[in-house]
Amino acid sequence: MYIDAWSSQNIDKKSGGMFIGVIRGFWAFFKMYILKLGFLDGQIGLTLAFLRYETTVMKYVDLKIKKKIIQ
Repeated sequence: MYIDAWSSQNIDKKSGGMFIGVIRGFWAFFKMYILKLGFLDGQIGLTLAFLRYETTVMKYVDLKIKKKIIQ
């Protein structure tokens, strides 16, 4: 639901794809786990950072799919 809404909202603003999704996902993981000190939360912090990575990748993949459907 959130991913679908995000990709629909950003279809004209951003470019999508697996490569961009992985790069942005890695940055989201790094920011959440390292910069925001998620590692101090142990396993829960790692899980939340991984879920953030996964959600970010899926947002950009969904954006690419929607752009292909429109073309």
